[in-house]
Amino acid sequence: MMENHENKKVDYRAMVNQLGKKEFTLIKMQEYGFWPKDLPTPYEKQQNETAEQYAYRKSLIKEYEKIINQITDLYKENDEINRKLYQLKKEYDQTWDYEKIRLDIAKRIMEESIARRAERKKQRELEKKQRREAWQQKKAGQILFIGKGYSGQLQDMESDDGKLSSQGLPLIKTDRDLADFLGVDYKALRFLVYHRDVVSMDHYHRYTVPKRKGGLRNIAAPKSTLKAAQKKMLEGMLSKISVSDHAHGFIKGKSVVSGAQEHIPKPQLVINMDLEDFFPTITFERVRGMFKAFGYSGYIASLMAMICTYCERMAIEVRGVTKYVKTSPRILPQGSPASPMVTNILCMKLDKRLNGLASKYGFSYTRYADDMSFSIEDTASIDEGKFCGLVSKIVNEEGFKINKAKTRFLRQNNRQAITGVVINNEQLGVPKKWVKRLRAAIYNANKLKPAGYIPPATRNEISGMAAWLKSVNPERYKDIIAAAMEIIAFENDPAAIPVEPKQPKTVLESAAVNAALCNQDAIILKKGQRLSVKGILGDKIQMVFDCVNQLEPMDIDPYVFLLDHNRKVANDKDVIFFGNPASKCGGVKYSDENEEKTVWIELDKIPHSIQTVSVCYSIYGGDPNHNFSKLVQPSVKIRYEGKEKLHFTPEDLLSERVVVFVEFYRYKDEWKINSVGAGYEAGIKHLCRIYGLEVN
Repeated sequence: MMENHENKKVDYRAMVNQLGKKEFTLIKMQEYGFWPKDLPTPYEKQQNETAEQYAYRKSLIKEYEKIINQITDLYKENDEINRKLYQLKKEYDQTWDYEKIRLDIAKRIMEESIARRAERKKQRELEKKQRREAWQQKKAGQILFIGKGYSGQLQDMESDDGKLSSQGLPLIKTDRDLADFLGVDYKALRFLVYHRDVVSMDHYHRYTVPKRKGGLRNIAAPKSTLKAAQKKMLEGMLSKISVSDHAHGFIKGKSVVSGAQEHIPKPQLVINMDLEDFFPTITFERVRGMFKAFGYSGYIASLMAMICTYCERMAIEVRGVTKYVKTSPRILPQGSPASPMVTNILCMKLDKRLNGLASKYGFSYTRYADDMSFSIEDTASIDEGKFCGLVSKIVNEEGFKINKAKTRFLRQNNRQAITGVVINNEQLGVPKKWVKRLRAAIYNANKLKPAGYIPPATRNEISGMAAWLKSVNPERYKDIIAAAMEIIAFENDPAAIPVEPKQPKTVLESAAVNAALCNQDAIILKKGQRLSVKGILGDKIQMVFDCVNQLEPMDIDPYVFLLDHNRKVANDKDVIFFGNPASKCGGVKYSDENEEKTVWIELDKIPHSIQTVSVCYSIYGGDPNHNFSKLVQPSVKIRYEGKEKLHFTPEDLLSERVVVFVEFYRYKDEWKINSVGAGYEAGIKHLCRIYGLEVN
């Protein structure tokens, strides 16, 4: 019996070696009735299974493994519970004080809970720190936020490279690509594209210019870094986009003259229409949509739209610091070099639809910026009201609005002018009143010829007017242009040139005659002080010193420029400084009450023609006796109509800490702070050129 059993074991071992353990097991299961012989084995199933069956089997195996792991965890938990129960039973086996048992168990549970919470808190803090570090690292490498309300499409990183290439546009995929294209530092780009509702420093110089028919136009001129970026976008991108043939504004080879030439000579009717708030109507969202239409991603389009737009701001003073607060959504600025081309691109559909409407009714159509002009030869079958209504409907549908107060119907008995060019006659012309003005200027200049001297300002005026005539119609105005050229070519007799009266070495010397200005009346900032603008008290603009860390005593000299509607110095007395008694507005005055140094300017007699008061004050370090009037060899001279007004010497500019400019503007008969700036010699020169003063 034992021998047979041993033989079987030997046979089984041989079969296992031959078939394999699993195959041998299945054969024996079939032999003993545990597996039907007509049912395929799992191995046969695996050999013939489909991809779906294989995936299903794998999922079942994973689920089975998951259940096994859960069961294992439960067993571990059960063992831990049994272990604790055993310890408690052993500890309290001889104890019948159930209250003590309850308190001890509650205490242990609380300690374990506190330990678990502390561990979870530590883990959460670690995860939060890791997320914060990851965010900081990501933020340092990419612009992730550009301001509330403007960052919605920064997640869109997909661009249409084929579309960009077909238009000849640069491929820009990342913010660093954009910085390289614009030629700015990456940090500078981050600064330029970030929007804040309240800022202490703005990217724009803001001012107003008078409109031709009254009122003021707000102009925002970008500062140098932003302006260079906008100019690069214009030259490297926007100028490559095709615009409507009917647009004549701000396009190379086109002008108001080319726009007028498109219209019918001597038409029966000219309709001039104006788009209301043209630039402010073009918002950040529209500019971003334009760049996306080019093929750029939402991310890049958002950054470029931030560079091309700005928001109106109002200057307010908060705790002695000037802040600029947002008063409008981001819109297209009128002073940007890129803005005109942006308007032409965004108006392509408008021009196409209006030209289609005009052609249907027999009109010719052109647009110069926000001025739209329609002309027609025969009005017999035209319903003018209906036509203008359809124009207004199209304009509204394209996101603009007609300024009805500026709509003009010009018939043949009127002077028919399109953007200043008259088209009544067979040839283009300019208004007769304008020609008469030029003839009068030439006549008066000819009267000065015998004296041997024609003022440069007179010749410059005649030169500009003649150039305009030449651009409109050189053949029609050839006689008057020739007369103007004779004036321009006239050489002044050196003996007849007026000699300027001898001036003191510095303008402050003449102002210091009545008191020892340099030694007694100059404001000295002592250590630990600085100058700040406190505010406007009634009709006085008052500047007060307050404390701040300063390394050495300082000296300050203020000057005031009174500017008219054109933001220019209008006459000789509109540049004032301490001790100048001739100013119609008083002068710069000082006080020293309660040891507080104060300088202010009287504005009680200022005429209404003065809209802006610009204060320039120079701060110097060192000896209080070291002042303008003690210096020689002026390097910067500021003149008004040939008369020297201010001097700045090399020593001034070397010892100078800063030259500060503060502007006050008139708003509803009140004076408000408009802007603050600072600079050195270049800043002084630039300021004076803006204000119409000569600098050499």
